Amino acid sequence: MADNEISQHFLSCHFCNMDVQFFCKPCGKRLCRECLLQHMDLSELDHVIVPYNKRFKTVEKSIHDPEVTKVIPSGLNTMICVRYSDKQKIYVAENGAPLLKLFNTEGHLLDVYKPKNIVRFFTPTKDGFLYTASEGIRKVNDVGDTFLLPLEGSLRGIAFVKPETVFICNITPPKISKYNMKGEKLLEIEHSDGKHLFQYPDNIAINGNGDICVTNPEFLLSDKGTSSVVVFNRQGDFRFSYCAHKDELFHPVDICCNSNSDMIIADDANSKLHVINEDGRLLRFLTYEGIHRPCSVTKDNNDRLYVSQLDDKSLRIIHYFY
Repeated sequence: MADNEISQHFLSCHFCNMDVQFFCKPCGKRLCRECLLQHMDLSELDHVIVPYNKRFKTVEKSIHDPEVTKVIPSGLNTMICVRYSDKQKIYVAENGAPLLKLFNTEGHLLDVYKPKNIVRFFTPTKDGFLYTASEGIRKVNDVGDTFLLPLEGSLRGIAFVKPETVFICNITPPKISKYNMKGEKLLEIEHSDGKHLFQYPDNIAINGNGDICVTNPEFLLSDKGTSSVVVFNRQGDFRFSYCAHKDELFHPVDICCNSNSDMIIADDANSKLHVINEDGRLLRFLTYEGIHRPCSVTKDNNDRLYVSQLDDKSLRIIHYFY
């Protein structure tokens, strides 16, 4: 029988005599469920825990010092939102005007779109992009700007997930909803134990585990420690909330998720990017030369980041991941 198919019952935990269930790749330790949390607290290492029978799979990527590898002039006055699409394409939205541009990852302009509304929140699809407007969701592609789904409330962030579902942030009332393209509601996240989960659900991303990751900023920028990123599993059950230190101002305005299911959070109050893992542990802060008030962040298939900044006309490509 191959080594990676050996039943876990033939081996014991590194720290006790219990059957092994997990394996820490960086430390090379076999772990039972009882010793798992104790091991996680042993050092400041970024432990990578996998089921024992999956220990020979390729080790996840690791973070290194960020480097600006390219600066792309957008030709826009200011940028408010940037999103990566398949086939090496980047959409960039103008701040305060109904205008988007489509670039390839080398920075060459491919197309210009002039939707019927100002686009603040949008998400690429197979043949264009969806955006939230006052009456609901609209779709833009080479055919034009068409009305797609009627939705009530004050809509904010939007995330399209293949094959045909979309997640929407709504601030009146504060909630997250999931729909199919027929307009049928599949999930709604609003309360937990009778209490509102959000004060201002603003932007949204879905990680590789299907977790729903929502920025929840305090837009008055007056109360320290009140903003957060709130994370739910795919069923809509609350997992955790990430906040900065209570004495620090935290303003999470955008979020994306890399191939490790880590979350990268744009914090324009502190001019930095927070990187937290799928369980809410802060891995590090990312800063780079010229960083100032990042307002939107997205990633491509190679985990390169594309960052737009307030009052900046150029898009920056950031390498930070091996």
